[in-house]
Amino acid sequence: MNSITNLLDLEDTDIEITDIQIQDQTKTLTLSTPPVPHFCPSCGFRMYSRGIKKRTINHPILQDNYSLVLILKQRRWRCTNPECLYDTSESFKFVNRQRRTINATDMLIVDAYRNLLETSVSIAKKFHVSDSHAHDVFNRYVKLDRLTLTDAISIDEVFLDMDEHCKYALVIQDFHTGDPIDLLRSRRSNVTDPCITVYFYTY
Repeated sequence: MNSITNLLDLEDTDIEITDIQIQDQTKTLTLSTPPVPHFCPSCGFRMYSRGIKKRTINHPILQDNYSLVLILKQRRWRCTNPECLYDTSESFKFVNRQRRTINATDMLIVDAYRNLLETSVSIAKKFHVSDSHAHDVFNRYVKLDRLTLTDAISIDEVFLDMDEHCKYALVIQDFHTGDPIDLLRSRRSNVTDPCITVYFYTY
């Protein structure tokens, strides 16, 4: 059963899968680590366990067939030194504190934006985050400087045949340099803005 951790590619090598539950299209895995002695990083005294708390983490794997949910069983530790009483919780490398998705999710969100048919809303739904978070992640890792608009643009279409409603993509280019300004997945009016008037210049 623990061979599944190899499939998930988790950074923590000592994680064990203690339970697997499947309900409809949701697969829930319970993860824990074996107990090991803990010592206070502040004073060096031995720490004792205050019990286990559970965290629910969404993992963006098997999205086509299952929604995968990870239940992390984290031990809480407190220093035995009455003058210190340092308190902490067990941590996992593959997920940051206070987050409900694994660290790799950000890169998967950025990669999902490569698909021209995807939107921030659809990507957010896929990775169990808000659409504003998906948009913020994209802006955090992708640098798209706003360029000065040219005084003349040229518009053309290219055959992509992405689906039955999107056979021709609309390409907007700088008339002088030929550099692409934008690429719309369709030339149809429901994709392009009907309020925009395009002026064609002849030389």
